[in-house]
Amino acid sequence: MASINIHTGWMDEIVWGLPAQIQVWVIHAPEFMKTHGQDHTAILNEDEQLRSNRFFQQRHADRFTAGRIALRFILAGLLDTHPKSINLVNNERRKLFIGAQHGKTLHFNLSYAGDYILIAIDRDAPVGLDIEQLNTGFEIEPMLTGCFSANEIEFISGVSDNGQHHRFFALWTRKEAILKLTGLGIGDHLPWFEVLDGSQSTEASTIGGRPQQDIHVRSFEMPQGYIGSLATEHRHATIAFHKFDVPLNNL
Repeated sequence: MASINIHTGWMDEIVWGLPAQIQVWVIHAPEFMKTHGQDHTAILNEDEQLRSNRFFQQRHADRFTAGRIALRFILAGLLDTHPKSINLVNNERRKLFIGAQHGKTLHFNLSYAGDYILIAIDRDAPVGLDIEQLNTGFEIEPMLTGCFSANEIEFISGVSDNGQHHRFFALWTRKEAILKLTGLGIGDHLPWFEVLDGSQSTEASTIGGRPQQDIHVRSFEMPQGYIGSLATEHRHATIAFHKFDVPLNNL
């Protein structure tokens, strides 16, 4: 069976506002909705508006709405069209894509945690992204054997309580970013591949049967207790972060 190498590590620093192969847009949902939310909900399609209305907590509804509005503006700028005209479709694994009628291929991935939404864009290859809020009150013990290998559990358990949570979420976001890149999604296969710092090999079928080349994962920390990871097929990808705001020329 085919195997894939997974190379994992940490970003040296978060680079803001520069051109890069992979662009990561950061949206603070409460601030965005206060400033722009009511003005731009009309660009969402019927399904998006229905999904937003189904959330039990307004905070989660606002976060979803802000993420979809921002995604539409970002894609519209890259495709030179109006945000409302963007056709977003799900494949059989519920991974979100732009419709073929746009005539271009853009790869993107969204992740939500706490008050933040992150959107990664790559013009050339699939990308996976996950962010989590570093919740030290979260009980990690019951999840260890279902999510991690024996080596990973040993790594997580090798430090004090707060350090364990940091290691838990670092490894969790790496696994989720990889599975979002491949489109497979979370399942009972999580302990079957390792994401410790360095390089590991796993069966391609374990993570979704693709890509055909190595996966490179970079973890990062954001202010206010957030930790994330980005997965890409690019060996030496440049990655830059941007604070999103609605472009005035695309309203």
